[in-house]
Amino acid sequence: MRPRTPVDAIAACIASATQESVDTLSAALERLDAIEGVDQPAVRTLALAHVGRCYGTLGDWDAATWYLQQALRWARQLGVPEARIELLCDLAEICVQRAGQPAHAAGAIDADRDAEQARLHGDEALRLVRQAGDVDWETRVTARIGELLERCAAATGAAPSLGEA
Repeated sequence: MRPRTPVDAIAACIASATQESVDTLSAALERLDAIEGVDQPAVRTLALAHVGRCYGTLGDWDAATWYLQQALRWARQLGVPEARIELLCDLAEICVQRAGQPAHAAGAIDADRDAEQARLHGDEALRLVRQAGDVDWETRVTARIGELLERCAAATGAAPSLGEA
């Protein structure tokens, strides 16, 4: 079940978003609704990921996380490591964004939880990219995750580090 209806989601984001971002989200949700009954897991994965990224752009971290997790579930079923790695990086980004929100100032436990979740997503992405054996790709993913974790550490005052992936 989706966290909210498309109309509610768009209405909630309009106040803090650009019209272009709202239009992009609206179009992404329409595409997702259009493929609802279609048995094409790859298309569904891409549509869910796009909607999740749109919500992330708008700052709706809960909705972004939900859609990205659904896309990741489909990507795992498809067995597509490239999509899984990208989605794990996107989820880590959402966790970092959420950890750095002023609302977490009163809730250090939530920020720490988000920082830990970002690290876990990063560890999984690095494990998968290392299995692929592409050194250039591994370097890019390692740099992306490292940058995310540096931002997370700056936001939370902690020093989350990559585990033994």
